[in-house]
Amino acid sequence: MNDERKSGHIFCENFGRDIRLVCFGFNDFANMKSYKLWRKGEENSLHLVLKGRGTLAIGNREYRIEEKHAFCIFKNTLCKYYPDEDNPWAYVWFNFTGEQDAELIRHAGFTAENPVRPCDRFYEIESELHEKVETFENGDIRYMAVLGLLYRLVDILSESGRTSTTKQSNALVVQMKKNMETYYVDPNFNVALLYKMMYLSDGYAYRLFKREEGISPKQYLVRKRMHAAKEMLRETDSSVKEIARVCGYGDYDHFIKEFKSYNGTTPGRYRRTASRGTEGQAVTL
Repeated sequence: MNDERKSGHIFCENFGRDIRLVCFGFNDFANMKSYKLWRKGEENSLHLVLKGRGTLAIGNREYRIEEKHAFCIFKNTLCKYYPDEDNPWAYVWFNFTGEQDAELIRHAGFTAENPVRPCDRFYEIESELHEKVETFENGDIRYMAVLGLLYRLVDILSESGRTSTTKQSNALVVQMKKNMETYYVDPNFNVALLYKMMYLSDGYAYRLFKREEGISPKQYLVRKRMHAAKEMLRETDSSVKEIARVCGYGDYDHFIKEFKSYNGTTPGRYRRTASRGTEGQAVTL
C-alpha cells in the first residue's frame, strides 16, 4: 500500500433493497491530521484497521483498537474515534444501510455492548483490500465488487467471533473448575457462591459448563469432594468425621448420605474394602 496516500472515498448508488452501500473509503492518519470530534451518522459504519491503533469512544466507554480488528458504529450513535499519537491507524470503512442492515451487523457479531471484533482471517482479504485502495487514484471501482468485499468481511468476522466466543467460553469453564478444585474444602462453598464470585448467572453458567464437561457444576463439585474423600479413606487413618470436614462437609450426616448415593456404599465399608485391595462400584450422578 502506498504510504503517501492519505485518504479517499467513493459514494455508491443503490443497487438493491436489502443492503445499500452508501460509501467506501480509506484513511491513513500517518499522513493526515486527525480531530477528536463527536459525530452521529445516518448510516451504519464498519471500519477495518489495517495497521496502527486508535480509540473509539461511545458515551462514557472507550475501546482501544489494534490492527486486524474491526469496529462498527451503529447509525444514529453519537461517538468519536481517533488515531493513537505514537502509532496512528489506517483503516478502510464501509457506510451502509438498508432493510437487512441490522441482520448484517448481527451476523458479523457486533452488538451495542461490544462494537469491536477481531478479524482473525484478515489475510484472506488483505490483498483485495489493498487493490481496492489503489483504485482510488483513477476512480475505477465497482459497486458490486465493494459490496461483495463487505459481505466477505462480515462472513470472516462472523467466523472470528465464533472462535473468540468459544475460546472465552472454554476459559470460563477452566476457571470454574479451578475455583471448585481450590475451594471445595470450604463447607460454605457451593455452586451458588461459585456463580456469584465469577459474576455469572445461574442458567448461563450451568448450560456452559454442562455443554463443555457433560456434567453440571454441582456434579463436578460433588465428584471432586468424593474423590478427595475416597483418597483419604484409602491413604490415611483420619476419622470419617475429620475426612468429611476436610472435604467440605460441615454436616456429617449429609456427607454419609451423599457418599453412599455416589459410591453405593458407606465410607466405613469403602475403607474396609479398599484396604483389601478392591474398591466398591461407583455410581456416577
